[in-house]
Amino acid sequence: MTNEAPYIGGSSTSAWCLFKKLKEKGLDAHLMIPSEPQIGFKPSGDGVHIIEMPALAHMPLMDLYGDIREGRRAQKTAYLLEAYSALSELQPTVIHTHDVTTLRFAAAWRRSRREAKLVHSFGSCQSVYLYVRSGLVNSEDIRELRFPRYRHPEETILIHEPDYVVVKSRLELRIARKLYGLKNVSNLYNGVDTTFFNPDVTEDTAFLEKLGVENEHVIMSVAGNISKPEKGLDLVVRALPSIKEKVPDICYIIVGRVKPHKELEFGTQQKLLNIIDKLGVKDNVRFLGNFLPQDLAKLYKASRVFLDPSTYGPINTANLEALACGTPVICSKSIGTGEIISACDAGFVVDRIPKTWAKLVVKLINDEKLAIEMARRGSRTILDEFSWDKVSEKYLEIYRKVTREAS
Repeated sequence: MTNEAPYIGGSSTSAWCLFKKLKEKGLDAHLMIPSEPQIGFKPSGDGVHIIEMPALAHMPLMDLYGDIREGRRAQKTAYLLEAYSALSELQPTVIHTHDVTTLRFAAAWRRSRREAKLVHSFGSCQSVYLYVRSGLVNSEDIRELRFPRYRHPEETILIHEPDYVVVKSRLELRIARKLYGLKNVSNLYNGVDTTFFNPDVTEDTAFLEKLGVENEHVIMSVAGNISKPEKGLDLVVRALPSIKEKVPDICYIIVGRVKPHKELEFGTQQKLLNIIDKLGVKDNVRFLGNFLPQDLAKLYKASRVFLDPSTYGPINTANLEALACGTPVICSKSIGTGEIISACDAGFVVDRIPKTWAKLVVKLINDEKLAIEMARRGSRTILDEFSWDKVSEKYLEIYRKVTREAS
């Protein structure tokens, strides 16, 4: 279960890819997702349960509530009411949730059905996010777990509901054990759909020209939700003037969408636009929205460097997709992706200092030999270790474990 459609966010995409592999292996798997038509992709096939919901901007309830956040809450409620009926009909042996919304719902549904086992993929620790957003902690505090032992009340309850918890980095594993005292928990990195994302992706000049990004010095970031302040995109924008001095025709692509309820809360995109105007780099930045995987792969291939300046987070699947396509990655030290990049030496893992990022971007653009070597190491690591064929087998072991312990 997930509360977003595939290719809208990393968790929902992982749920879709995992579901496909489980079906290929002959399991009676089902995927429960809402309909979100932003990129025109609608999953289909045996076991796919799409719960139709109007897009947020067109919801009749918006006129009633008059508030985007209330409209979003009503949207999720409509989805969960339909999901309740579907679960009651399916009577699953194992429920696998991929976000807090569906975890909350699944935990409530199975309270009278304890024979159903609950596995939760813990995308990120919301308690830590609260501290990141408030500015009370920095990257070093997170890495060394030097932050107050604050636990969000709802999260504290919910995180003990699953029979098994999967986290997406060793950092998150330490947090889950220390902050919540979890025992049935393990680290399992996201997989990559290597049918789309691989070093053999062909360059498509016509596609790039259509987007207005045919410039050969392209760098990019992917943020499923640009409005989340922890995505830290302003860091790259602040580095652009220094990059532009060495690479005048630099083009920074930002892939992702703005979620109205988050933008209302944080105003992140507007702040980003203000910084872009102030620094005079408007002609060097492109906001491109979301893409289907086959087109996203073309953008990875066209990019000289992939950048993840997030202030905090587990594994960003986009980093792994970029590596698979042969693009070196620069990421901040406080995210889980750095664990993989450091291990395979396919990029740089650094502090969030704009001048440092600018120097490394210019280095990778100018030192083609270094960029190619990093690209080869990255794509080889992803293809060998992070295909969904291998990751799905590890999830199957977890499902067997929780059902075996119940018998």
